[in-house]
Amino acid sequence: MPKEERITESKSEIEIFIHELRLALANKKSFIRVIEKKTSEIGRDAEQTNASTISTLFPDEYPHIALRRELKKLEVIDYMYSMTDSLFPYGNKLKVFGKNYSGADVYIKLKLEFEYDKSFENAIVLVLSFHKSTRPFGLNEFPYEVENEKK
Repeated sequence: MPKEERITESKSEIEIFIHELRLALANKKSFIRVIEKKTSEIGRDAEQTNASTISTLFPDEYPHIALRRELKKLEVIDYMYSMTDSLFPYGNKLKVFGKNYSGADVYIKLKLEFEYDKSFENAIVLVLSFHKSTRPFGLNEFPYEVENEKK
């Protein structure tokens, strides 16, 4: 499979995405779908899978409750890049963020979809990745971190 093209969306586009994501997550009727077993995880260290990372970081919580809370905390400075969803190229772009949890860099890839109309009651937050990064995050991977030093 060819490597997807990375796109840097404008700061205002990411601010709008984060605002809409928070509105969706605040609505208890919205749905979070986590891809727990992915073909890309075959051969990867177990600790770098979605399921393992989520259970390690939030051991005493239901995964969907923890993710709902943690995704609400995403900030513009956590944004890395966007990419076209190869399975649904005409849908919303996938957004990739990175956060550090207890010294571990965590790679977060998600998108926000709406089942019928842009009502936050029927929002679907699709989390494709929420796992420890296979490598430490480097300098210049966060296009908007310069304005507020990365935490």
